[in-house]
Amino acid sequence: MFIRSAALALSLIAFSSHLMAEDLPLGCYVNSYDKAHLVKHKSQRITSIKMLIEDARKLENSQAAFHAEFDVTLRGEGKTKWGDVGLCNGKSGNWKCGIECDGGGFELAEDANGLTVINTRGFRVTKDGGCGEVTDYIAAEPGNRMFRLSKAKLSACK
Repeated sequence: MFIRSAALALSLIAFSSHLMAEDLPLGCYVNSYDKAHLVKHKSQRITSIKMLIEDARKLENSQAAFHAEFDVTLRGEGKTKWGDVGLCNGKSGNWKCGIECDGGGFELAEDANGLTVINTRGFRVTKDGGCGEVTDYIAAEPGNRMFRLSKAKLSACK
């Protein structure tokens, strides 16, 4: 009886971990705002965004379910790429992501068409990655609160 119960427990653990991996919004998500959109939303700072989401549970010492590595271009900055990495946890459909070194954070809401980045408390972007010295801040204020991203091929995030 004990062996059968142990085998059932191990099967349930394997099955639930398989489900958890499928629940993660892994992949590439992008959006590039056209001129008409930016004219209507004059206070929006982000003109394009791409986000690569990778499973972090297999990484040594990771406290996150996944990493959301993102690159953005900012209004008035030309094609200069800014970015950072959100360390994300939560549950399917509602993820909370924090950026290390007091870089703020955001939430991710998923639906059938992609993700929405919800800027709840502001977040840092850097030119040199990590806790870099060349930083900017996307404040959680009107025009910079929500960014809709569509699922894309992985090559779009490389």
